Amino acid sequence: MIYSITGKISLIKREIVIIFSNDVEYIIYISLYTYNKLLKHNYLDQKITIFTYLYISNNSNIILYGFFDLEEKFMFNLLLSVTKIGPNMCVNILSSIKSIESLKQDIINNNIQNIKDIKGIGNKSAKRIVLELQDKIYNMKNNIKHVDNKKYLQIEEESLKALIKLNINADVAKKIIKKVIKNNINISTSEEIIKKSLQLL
Repeated sequence: MIYSITGKISLIKREIVIIFSNDVEYIIYISLYTYNKLLKHNYLDQKITIFTYLYISNNSNIILYGFFDLEEKFMFNLLLSVTKIGPNMCVNILSSIKSIESLKQDIINNNIQNIKDIKGIGNKSAKRIVLELQDKIYNMKNNIKHVDNKKYLQIEEESLKALIKLNINADVAKKIIKKVIKNNINISTSEEIIKKSLQLL
């Protein structure tokens, strides 16, 4: 599994980006959410880390899906866990919503109509999304024993970008961050993660 790719963006289009990394060009499929973020921050010809999901289709085609941040990737994985929802539909949903937070609220509040209004989502699919994800998202938002999910994703992302800026190899940084988080379940800031990560180098 390819967790992320760090490299220089050579092309940004509505549905794909091309990243040049270690003498290899990767074609990565993206949502409108990621596309708008990349344009807003003018990442063309800039070095960036794109979080990824590798999908192997039934006919053995290998497809990379990319995400600007971990929150979007996490939501993609949740949607993909829903019965009869494939990766292209997940990208379509992420391209059609106002925000990831608004989608979570629609799911928690049983707003099936809002989800059904997304192109390609019928009544049955909308009901399945609510039925299969409602408890998961609600519990994540209300489990006070753990760091808020959005904040957790943000501090992990911030830690990774900070270590890369310190010229630490991206793959090495990811492994260290995962180890730090695994061994320190109450960790709650990127500063703590970065400090403990540097101690392991």
